[in-house]
Amino acid sequence: MRVERASVDDVRDRLSQLHGASSRPTEEVAKRPAIEEYEERLRAEAQAKEELKRKRKEDEAEKKKRQRAEAEAAALEDEGDDNANIAAIMGFKSFGGSKR
Repeated sequence: MRVERASVDDVRDRLSQLHGASSRPTEEVAKRPAIEEYEERLRAEAQAKEELKRKRKEDEAEKKKRQRAEAEAAALEDEGDDNANIAAIMGFKSFGGSKR
């Protein structure tokens, strides 16, 4: 089995042919929209997470506000208690220990 030797012209033709093929769009160029689509989806998910986090934080703040209002209303109802009267005279809300 004999192998034919390539001439200079054959090599030049082959190089020009390969160079022309490489200048055409490749798979990487075709994949760019898919990558951009993926990044867009990631940004949308991150934005949705931030929105959910903000909503939860607002809900918790509202819940604490409601609980404080209920606690104050309950404290006003208990003013008839002797301990509450004494505590009010002494200048503090209750005889309970401080939270440290």
